Amino acid sequence: MRRAAVLAIGTMRAADAVDGLIALTSRDNELDPSVRKAAVWALGQIADPSATDAVQGALNDSDGFVRDAARVALARL
Repeated sequence: MRRAAVLAIGTMRAADAVDGLIALTSRDNELDPSVRKAAVWALGQIADPSATDAVQGALNDSDGFVRDAARVALARL
């Protein structure tokens, strides 16, 4: 459910959700890697430069899919 909500936010490019999405990129705040990946993807869709540090941090995530999403998202920021 959380993953689906995050994907919807990214699809809508809801810029007011950037702070919440940034929080979801951290393993400290979100244990589910699919939600972290979706949050990184959504940040790339929104393309708000304030998310750059969080997306760069996701390049070091323990999950390969999160790292892949971060590479793609960084190209959009």
